[in-house]
Amino acid sequence: MVFMKVKQQSVCFHIRNLLILTGIACCVFEGIAEHNWNKQIKDFKPMVVNIETSSEIAFETESKGTSFATGFIIDAERGIIATNRHVTGSSPSYVKINFYDGSFTEARVLYYNPTHDFGFYQIYPEEVPFALQAVQLGSWKALALGDELLLIGNNEKEEYSIKFGTVANLNVDKGDRHSSYIHTTFDRTGGSSGSPVWSTKGEVVAIHARGTDTSSFELPIEYLIDALKQIQNNSKIQHGEIGVDLELISIGEAIKHFKLPEASRLEIGPSEASTPKVMQIASIIPRTTGNKLLRASDIIYRINGQLIRDDLYSFDFILNEQVDNTISLEVYRNGENIVVDVPVENLEQRKISRFARFSGSIFHDITPKLRRLLYFEGNGVYL
Repeated sequence: MVFMKVKQQSVCFHIRNLLILTGIACCVFEGIAEHNWNKQIKDFKPMVVNIETSSEIAFETESKGTSFATGFIIDAERGIIATNRHVTGSSPSYVKINFYDGSFTEARVLYYNPTHDFGFYQIYPEEVPFALQAVQLGSWKALALGDELLLIGNNEKEEYSIKFGTVANLNVDKGDRHSSYIHTTFDRTGGSSGSPVWSTKGEVVAIHARGTDTSSFELPIEYLIDALKQIQNNSKIQHGEIGVDLELISIGEAIKHFKLPEASRLEIGPSEASTPKVMQIASIIPRTTGNKLLRASDIIYRINGQLIRDDLYSFDFILNEQVDNTISLEVYRNGENIVVDVPVENLEQRKISRFARFSGSIFHDITPKLRRLLYFEGNGVYL
């Protein structure tokens, strides 16, 4: 134990010295890394921005006030900055983007996703006193358990804090609805939201979204890439919705408690991410297309004939591709195998597009998010 402690202190000392030699002494360094990140950290720093938002109007369950977070340049030519949806919010706000050289500019919300925790700001590149550099995008599918990762963020308002971590699980359902997350070993606190997560290849494979002081959860970069491509192609972003909240349960639990056939264990097969799991409906939002057709505890086994297993990302991708069409879901309901055809609506059309302000109060239409939180059936205006 004493030897290990001395060894770790020695590693920290040498890495700290290397950081100083490469001109990054102002950064806060946390964690132990085997991969030599020194040159990459120096190269990555200009791609990361610190975000300050201020709002006097709050929609849904959001709050007024000032907050701090992180973002990164995902498209330099168009001036697009990626961050979390809980950073952009849906409310009107003033946004200040601070760069590594001390300069800053204002930004506007370009897009926020109604379900997954990401959004985009946009700035005018010509107003920045240096040439913007975009991160290189990779894929979370290229990761393996135990792979080293790097996070650069605005941890506790300390600009450009550096954290090292590893992949603990490649697919956990930590999202509010049905988002897939990567479980990592970063320790983090406030201000890290929206931080880019790099692989040792120098590619951003995820965006930090949530966590505790001992665990961290990163949204795979594919979610952002899918939306970014539509923006770059001048296409309208579509977000498929059938109103389900999903959770992942083990194949053993599904067989024992929900009467999934034993033969499904062989068909599902082993999982590269963790214990083999299947998707189960946890709840259904009122007034959505799946409300009268699906039930809580249904196990979704196939979608449009494709065995879906625990692949939350593919489930969402298929929904997005089938907006205004009908999908075929093969589900197991208390052991019975049934096929349900469910219409897919575009959740983008249910975002807040108008509001009224009167005597200090804000009025806007009830959104699916509020229906989910309040389990509210009726239509109307939210105050």
